[in-house]
Amino acid sequence: MPLARSGGVNFERYISRKKELVQWALISKKETGRVSKIGHLEGLNEINSAKGVEIYPYVAPKLIFSPESELNVGTKDFRFDFGVDLKYKITNDFVLNATFNPDFSQVEADQVVLNLTTYETFYPEKRQFFTDGSQFFTFGAPGGRGGGGRFAGMQIFYSRRIGKRPSGFPAVPEGGKVIYFPERTKILNAIKLTGKTQNGISLGFINALTSPEKATVSDSLGNKYKVLVEPLANYSVLRLQKDIMNNSAVGFILTNTSKSGAIPSTVSGLDWDLRFKSNTYSFVGFVAFSKTSRNNGRPASAGRFSIGKIAGKNFLYSTSYDYTARGFYINDVGFFRRDDDHGGTTELRFKQDIKPFWIIRRYYAGLRYNYRWNFDGVTIMRGIGFDQMIEFLNYWSFSVFGFYSPWKVYDDRETRGNGLYLGKSRYNVNFSLRSDSRKNVVINLEYGFGEWGFEENESVKRWQNRYEMSIMFKPADWMEFEIENQLRFVRNEEAWVENIGINGGYFSIFGDRSTDEFDLTLRGTVNFTRDLSFQIYAQTFIAKGHYQNFKILKTPELLVPYDYTKNPDFNSQTFNLNLIVRWEYKSGSVLYFVITQSRNNRDSDYFKSLSRNIAGVFKAPALSGIYLKLNHGLII
Repeated sequence: MPLARSGGVNFERYISRKKELVQWALISKKETGRVSKIGHLEGLNEINSAKGVEIYPYVAPKLIFSPESELNVGTKDFRFDFGVDLKYKITNDFVLNATFNPDFSQVEADQVVLNLTTYETFYPEKRQFFTDGSQFFTFGAPGGRGGGGRFAGMQIFYSRRIGKRPSGFPAVPEGGKVIYFPERTKILNAIKLTGKTQNGISLGFINALTSPEKATVSDSLGNKYKVLVEPLANYSVLRLQKDIMNNSAVGFILTNTSKSGAIPSTVSGLDWDLRFKSNTYSFVGFVAFSKTSRNNGRPASAGRFSIGKIAGKNFLYSTSYDYTARGFYINDVGFFRRDDDHGGTTELRFKQDIKPFWIIRRYYAGLRYNYRWNFDGVTIMRGIGFDQMIEFLNYWSFSVFGFYSPWKVYDDRETRGNGLYLGKSRYNVNFSLRSDSRKNVVINLEYGFGEWGFEENESVKRWQNRYEMSIMFKPADWMEFEIENQLRFVRNEEAWVENIGINGGYFSIFGDRSTDEFDLTLRGTVNFTRDLSFQIYAQTFIAKGHYQNFKILKTPELLVPYDYTKNPDFNSQTFNLNLIVRWEYKSGSVLYFVITQSRNNRDSDYFKSLSRNIAGVFKAPALSGIYLKLNHGLII
């Protein structure tokens, strides 16, 4: 006879018109944690696990139109892909997923942004194979993304590295063209095992194999040849975590990336989230180690340690220290922005969210001091951050946040490897006003401003302004749309232009950079029936920049005027469109019809008007695709 089982249970009702949450087992706002607070369900006898293999084969014909450009030949390609996804419920607690030649044509395009920094842009994962069960791979409590603060964007496992756009690019001979360049690396197969035992051990394991990718190039005589732009690669990730004490946990992670012709890259780590005195206080952190060819095979480490009061009626506080040694690198299958630094944050927070007072329903405020150095002892960050949020009795909310740094700190990345640069004092403040989110029309207004060099008393004014408005509206219960418009203006930000050789030396050229950004985004969902839906995503993005008052960096603290004759101005126009029709014609079987279009244009005319830029982007050649994907579910 099967052993009797017990489980945790809670019942909740969210009353939207009141923004109230009713719970059977109350979890106080003064406390943290959920599972340890809920009720117990006993006497679950003779319940058999619903096992079986779910098989989802698919076929996907595609028609792709590629425009001709300076380096690319215009093409019209018909492709026919097929593959299969499998799901096997091993027990009630563990699930095995597998995919062979997966297709993600129906995934929404990434939002275009202007990134002029030395750091990579982070994009969230949207592919279902990787989003399902992603909580089993999070590392670095709390929140699983490195532990907040500077490590908030860190992921030891960043699944978007699997199947990414090829990192290489072929050398094109004079008069030649790129005939074909792969849009992304093809995933040949992947398996994933996730689950949690009855005694609190959670497991996540992924292994994925991606194919080598080659671009096709032609020379000036029309001779074609292939060039490798991404090698054969295998990615493996193992994550273990064990619940201990009361609502605490310790864990381990190990990743390995093996690429043909390269030394394998390995990353390992230990993390912990320890709670004390009824989850009121915590000690959280991690240590991680990397061993990659980028550091000549030598291991390097990173870590974070934080203690704080995380629950209570009003006041919370924390202090943390972290470091990243030189050579620490996880970006083969992870995401992190830089190595060679250490520092910390001390934060004090106040909250009033238990009982409304005056005209305020909830109130939060925080003040933090941040400080950082590199391992040469150079100060690379020092500043005060603040934030505040008020929700009124009518459910409107007002927020303000910002950063203030009157101290001049160095930047050891801006020169792109050519030494230090002494940055400017700076501050920024942002305001946000949001209407009642219970309504069918929700309006969000944001305004931000900032300034550089206010302590240096310069004759040049360096400032930025940002305006944003979004409207979310529901014409009916079965449809929802959101329109978002953002304008951002930056004037005379002192920025790196390029590094050049002069009289046997190597110097960095800087200029006063002004940029304008225009972003208009539409998202919409229409659910015609429970099984038939339509989604739209469209973005028009304009970004342009102008440089003037060029200078040469003589020492980290000294910039002198320089007669720079090149024109680094830019004007980039982008339009992306996704139209997706989804029909679940039977349970577990889905038909997708997808239309995509991408238009990109770039020139150096900063002074072109916004209306001309918007008109110009729709005149640019379009990369278009028409996709049909039939996914048929079978249960054995």
